[in-house]
Amino acid sequence: MKEAKMKDDDIANELLTPTDYMSHKDIQELVQTLQTHQLELEMQNEELHLSRAKLKESQRRYFDLYDMAPIGYCTLSKEGLILEVNFTLASLFGCARHDLINKSIIKFIVKEDQDVYYLCAKKLFQTNLGLTCDLRMIKRDGSVFYAHAAASAEERDPQNSHVMLTINDVTESEKARKKIEQLNVDLKAKVSQQLEELRKKDAILLQQSTLAQMGEMISMIVHQWRQPLNAISGAAIELSLLNMRGDVSGDDISRNSKFIQNMTQEMSQTIDDFMNFNKEEENSLFSLSDSVYKTYEIVEAQCKSKSIKVNVDIDEKLSVFHNSRAIEHSLLNLIINSRDAFDESKKTKNKKIDIYSRESDDAIFLIFKDNASGISKELIGKIFNPYFTTKEEGKGTGLGLYMTKRMIEEVNQSSISVESQDDTTTFTIKFPKSA
Repeated sequence: MKEAKMKDDDIANELLTPTDYMSHKDIQELVQTLQTHQLELEMQNEELHLSRAKLKESQRRYFDLYDMAPIGYCTLSKEGLILEVNFTLASLFGCARHDLINKSIIKFIVKEDQDVYYLCAKKLFQTNLGLTCDLRMIKRDGSVFYAHAAASAEERDPQNSHVMLTINDVTESEKARKKIEQLNVDLKAKVSQQLEELRKKDAILLQQSTLAQMGEMISMIVHQWRQPLNAISGAAIELSLLNMRGDVSGDDISRNSKFIQNMTQEMSQTIDDFMNFNKEEENSLFSLSDSVYKTYEIVEAQCKSKSIKVNVDIDEKLSVFHNSRAIEHSLLNLIINSRDAFDESKKTKNKKIDIYSRESDDAIFLIFKDNASGISKELIGKIFNPYFTTKEEGKGTGLGLYMTKRMIEEVNQSSISVESQDDTTTFTIKFPKSA
């Protein structure tokens, strides 16, 4: 600064020097000095103009970024007093900016939510980490809006910490969230109601299916009892004829009596078999061959009476985890369907049902195959639907295969599928291998 002042003084002294005493060379040097000094002043002036332009641009950008931001901004003292505030937040509160300066932010927070802010501010200064909280805030007119606030700490000097607070009006999104919550509640109630209705319908379907199957089983009992009843009747007739001739002896009475007792015991065993067949069972590991043969014994007499040959080939070592009664009822439904299909087709001469097993690395398969004329492509995709039947009206409920699928697939990873080719139909029941 001294050098610059001395330089200016020298120039002034030179300017006061009479030109009569200055040489031409001195005058030229003086002019060059003045021109250099003028150029320096012009450059400084240009730099000043650029600085002013940059300052104006910074002020404009600050105005755009801070004052006109779509989110409310304010700077708070450690005590919660508003030190600075942008236009957005002032407009949100419905106040002029100068009316907010030095006002406590707490005045604009719903009383029940003020503790939320206090805890957030306390934690902010303890951790010096940015924090967020959701608050209900009050406008100047007393109306309440939902706000999402984000706070961060700013230390302008060691003794003066400030809170930088952003406030975003989320009233519409909060309303939408509450509406979605209510819709979810309503939907849950509606789903529960529909599930309850479905359970009631399923109970009715199960009852109808059970009644239909009971009718079938009564028919099978009739077939099971026909032969022993005929035998008992024959033994009684024999005794009656011997008695009429006067030839009846104690041995005849004893022999026929024992025979009749054996027949009635067999008939009683048949009743026990049918009663056990309808008992409820829990899911468990059981022998697949035992269940298949138990079901076959029930239908054996009826199948023989209709000239249906049943071939059973089940590996006795195979055990599956499922409900044994469900599998037995499912197999019974398949046999009944085959029996009815044979009755309707009337063209199959060698009626045959094959029931066999096979296994893979991760599954066991029970395969049921008959040659009762097959199922058309148009119908095969519908056979597991409730009330769907190809039988004549009054001869089927359309629930057998539907309930079969339900019973099988109630156990995780078990399934039933069907395919038909030419005159054969094959049902495949898949069981996962137990661990």
